[in-house]
Amino acid sequence: MKNNVIKRVVSAAIVGMMMTAPATVAPFVNTSLTVSAEKVLYTSPQNTRDVGWYNNYHHEIWQADTPNSSSMTLHDNDGGFSTTWKCGPNNSKGNFLARRGLFYDLNNPKTWKDYEGFTCDFDCSWSAGDSGNSRICIYGWSQNPLVEYYIIEDWKNWNPGMDPSSNYKGSVTIDGSEYKVYTSDRYSYTIEGNKNFTQYISVRQNTRTSGTISISEHFKAWESMGMKMGNFYEVAFNVEGWESDGQADVKCTIKEGKTTPTPTPTPEPDANGDFFTGTFESVYDNWEGRGDASVALDNKNYYSGNQSLFVSGRTSEWNGAAIPLSTSTFVPGSTYSFSTGVMQMSGSATEMKLTMQYKDSSGTTQYDQVASATASNGVWTKLENKAYTIPSGASDLILYVEAPDSLTDFYIDNAAGSKSGKASSVTTGGGTVYSSNPSPNPDPNTNTYPTNVWAESNSQYHQIRFTWDKVENAQNYGIAVYLAGRWRIQTQSISPYTTSYTTPKNLTPGKSYKVAVAAKVNGSWDVANAIKNAIVVTVR
Repeated sequence: MKNNVIKRVVSAAIVGMMMTAPATVAPFVNTSLTVSAEKVLYTSPQNTRDVGWYNNYHHEIWQADTPNSSSMTLHDNDGGFSTTWKCGPNNSKGNFLARRGLFYDLNNPKTWKDYEGFTCDFDCSWSAGDSGNSRICIYGWSQNPLVEYYIIEDWKNWNPGMDPSSNYKGSVTIDGSEYKVYTSDRYSYTIEGNKNFTQYISVRQNTRTSGTISISEHFKAWESMGMKMGNFYEVAFNVEGWESDGQADVKCTIKEGKTTPTPTPTPEPDANGDFFTGTFESVYDNWEGRGDASVALDNKNYYSGNQSLFVSGRTSEWNGAAIPLSTSTFVPGSTYSFSTGVMQMSGSATEMKLTMQYKDSSGTTQYDQVASATASNGVWTKLENKAYTIPSGASDLILYVEAPDSLTDFYIDNAAGSKSGKASSVTTGGGTVYSSNPSPNPDPNTNTYPTNVWAESNSQYHQIRFTWDKVENAQNYGIAVYLAGRWRIQTQSISPYTTSYTTPKNLTPGKSYKVAVAAKVNGSWDVANAIKNAIVVTVR
């Protein structure tokens, strides 16, 4: 629900009338990367867009909602460009993009597979201010289905995968780094006009500003995750900014045709021997709810640090907290150490399990116990297997925590996937467990969470306004949205002097959201009660 995704006016009809070059672009390869500026383009409040061809590359510069001007200088000897944009921090809420690449137009009968591969060699020197957000990426569209896609190599402050409406699909290792993959359903301007579409997003975890991008390897990975790519419209190197100021100089060559892929090295654990850790100090660390369970950060019960992951709303014993694992990192047939701390407060002891879900070589879903322990009430308990072998031929790995004999809520902390033999830092009986000793006569009218939460949907602007009753001694209010099995924080900085919040415009009509409103009182967020009082709203 955060309006960080840039709104672009991309009218297919206008683009079609403005094109003077042929729709089919031959591959352009130039090994020289010396910058030679030949053509300069400008945008302003009066001239917000410039699009066309130069030296066999298609380009576009676009801005909106800013009183300032921006520029794009096209390189003569490669497919690169330099650009300067000004969209903040001047309260203009401006958007900007500059991109250059290969263009195939609307209703192209070919898919990406027909071009036998795309790669991009790039070297980008860029900077952006602290306001808003910005990114450098491969960008484009395809039709049938209508898809806007991103392969993000570097970003500042925020990326589309952090949007509350994004759906985490898994991860893949390409060009020596893990990329996390997301989809997001949208309703906005597209190459086909104003309509519904889906975004496909790969976000590089080891960000970089130069190298070779194996574009088609992302397309291949997406389709293996059920993310279909249709008729191919374009592929371009893109610089974007939202409410930000910045500059970039891009040396770039996009190649069409067969290439020899760069061998992908097997990922190595970090200096501590870990492939992943979950400490939940500020983010979910890729963990999400399984089944009907929801997850949220909790700052009252934790094993170490200041927070843990709270799992609630379980309607079946197999519901719990889960994390997808990449077979590029956790190779089938190899042995690893998996562990976590877990704590439950059902009132009695119950079994807790760490389980691996996977598909075998026949495509059948299987479930394999990784670790099990009896967890006493209110006691942090270690789940650990220092030598678990992932079954040979396994795919679609999901590691999850469950309570097979109880529907109790529970907490996890210090989760890890590590090299074989590494021991967990968790010791049963350690950690912090919150205990409440209320006064004999508590004030029944004093809450630490908002009540009477209401929502009103505006059908003209497709946005929602929330209101709630004031919480005494509140320091801030926060909004969280439940999507893709987890609670995603929208904001934690709503003033204690206001009791309302209005979303950005142009949410997807007909889509429903589960929303919780929380209050920070005496330095703590009452997450559990906020979730219990969450409401479901539908965009009109």
